[in-house]
Order: sequence, then structure tokens, then C-alpha cells
Amino acid sequence: MKGIVSVIVVLMTFPLLAQKGEEFQPGCELPFDQIAVHQDFDDVCGVAGDGTKAPLLLQNRVKNNFCATGDPVLFTFTSFKKLQALVEKPTVLGLKYNEPASRHDRQNIAYTTTEGETVGEGGVVTFAAFIEEAHFADTDKGEGVNCKLSGPENNDIHIALAQRANESDECKSVTAEMTPHFRPPVWTEKTLNDISRPVRITGQLFFDASHHPCSGAKRPNPKRLSSWEIHPVYNIEVCKKATLVSCKADDDEAWESLDAFMNPGKTVIKEDPEESN
Repeated sequence: MKGIVSVIVVLMTFPLLAQKGEEFQPGCELPFDQIAVHQDFDDVCGVAGDGTKAPLLLQNRVKNNFCATGDPVLFTFTSFKKLQALVEKPTVLGLKYNEPASRHDRQNIAYTTTEGETVGEGGVVTFAAFIEEAHFADTDKGEGVNCKLSGPENNDIHIALAQRANESDECKSVTAEMTPHFRPPVWTEKTLNDISRPVRITGQLFFDASHHPCSGAKRPNPKRLSSWEIHPVYNIEVCKKATLVSCKADDDEAWESLDAFMNPGKTVIKEDPEESN
């Protein structure tokens, strides 16, 4: 995992138009293609979601980016803290920030890990933690990225990731988001909340300028330690052991896919639609 991660940004080449009522086109093979399931939602909400403000529509496109490439960079809770501290420097963004009119400065805010890997928004990261809690978010009114449609089937699963099992302070958590687009059946709120072992989350590193972290007595919702998220989730795995010490994020042998964990012995083979005709 050495070197600088290649970040492919395909988001700025499209017009910033809301796409409610349009088909979602990811622009690449889905990272979880073998277990992806086409949802009704995918036919009615495009990559820009819904709205009228250009910065939010641009941010929606980043949230819906399944096309980040490169070897995953190993991230820790310290990584998210240091990246947040970098953002909050007066010479970078400072403490007060909102959705930008351009994502270029976010891509240029890059963090170099202790392993010498450099990554910013649009890079792929992998991260080991416990699930503190998971829930379908914004199910009453929906949110712009999901075309403001209500219901769990049309909205993200918000995952708070903790350094310790049974952590009670969500201000210490890192956020990951599972989008509803092509969401596999096993990726559910109940499944996630029933996992007591560490999980390994892999996905796009994303700066959510719509939310700020807890600071001092300020505990905004949703609570978090950093505005940086893993969003969208590309893969989720469950550790074969029970502690983070035994579940190193860079030890592939320690992990199995969530699908395999929930369906032991099952082999996932996705048919090619053209071959079945």
C-alpha cells in the first residue's frame, strides 16, 4: 500500500443538474457488483439527486461516486482526527465551512499516513472499527442526494464507527454511509446492529461540509469526530476474531465479507444477463 493513491475524479465533467426522475448511472462497474441488486430507487434518482443549489448538487455527485480507484489506504481514528485538524487550519478552511462551489480544494487537502500513503477526497480508504450503531437516515423527508424520497429503501444507512465495543459517546465516532443505490439485501440496519465483532469498511474518502464535528460543548447532530467520512461504502467485512487488536485492517486473512458472514458456505455467482438470454 505504498505511494500516492491515484484519485479519479469524473464528477466535474457533467452538468450540475438535478436528476430526480432519471435513471442512476454509476459510470463504472460497482465495487460490490457481485452482490448488488437493482432497486426501484435506481430508476428515479440520478447521480446529482435533487435540489436547486449548485454546491449541494456537486456534493451529491461526490457522495454517489462509486468509481474511485487504487489500492485502499489504511486509515485509523488518528487519520480522521489529523485530517480534520488540517482542514480547520485558518490557512485551509478554518472552523466555519459549508458546501463549496468547487471540490478542487477538497481534493488538494491531502493527508499522508504513517505508511507514507497520501490521500484526499476521492481516494479509497479502508478502516477497522466496531459498529456503535447504524440506522436508516432521513426516512421521513429524505435528503437531496436521494431526491428527497422518504422511506428506508430510498435513503442511506448511517453507520457510527467506534474504537471500542459498546462505546456510548458518538462524538468519538467516524461516519460511514451506505447509499440506497443497488444496495445488497444483506446491507441492512438490523444486520449491522447485530454485529458484535470488528468490521472493516472500505470506500471513498469524502468531506461532508454539511456537518461539523463535536467540539467542546458543541455536539451537533449527527455526532462525529470528523467531517471526513467513508461515503459511499464499497465493501464491508467482518473480523473472524473479537478484538481490534486481533483484527488488523491490513491483514486480509482476518476478514470475511459481510455476505459470507451472514451466509456461511454460500458462493456468490452473479449471472451475466446477456448469457441468460
